[in-house]
Amino acid sequence: METKNKVLITLIVISSFTSLLSVYIFGWGLSNLLYTAVFAVLLIFFPYMILDYLEMKRIKEMEERFPDFLRDLSEAKRAGMTLPQAISNAAKSDYGALTPEVKRIHNLLSWSIPFPEAIQSFKKRLARSDFITFGLNIVMEPYYSGGDI
Repeated sequence: METKNKVLITLIVISSFTSLLSVYIFGWGLSNLLYTAVFAVLLIFFPYMILDYLEMKRIKEMEERFPDFLRDLSEAKRAGMTLPQAISNAAKSDYGALTPEVKRIHNLLSWSIPFPEAIQSFKKRLARSDFITFGLNIVMEPYYSGGDI
């Protein structure tokens, strides 16, 4: 999200500069102002929409692999591992676009960050995905209550 904000601010500055330069070169005519405004809006929003599309595509790929991740966690839990151990084991697997996020959770756990905080940071990073958020909420309920998953 931070990257998108930086890109948006940069594009606004570039668009403003380009608009002022265009008005200076071509004059203040109504058609020139209209063309400049349309160009400025396109210059701002087109790259931003592309970034948003790429982010949603990445999230969609993660959602496709998330059931595999949950299945691996479930199998590791059945084998007698704790959830943090199961995630450490899952970090060795390939989940496509989800792999860097699983490794990030594993790294947080290896730095002695509590399991709920690591999962909470994962949920914050993927807050746009209701599917993953819902799945993580289901995983966390038994963890808090001490029951089996």
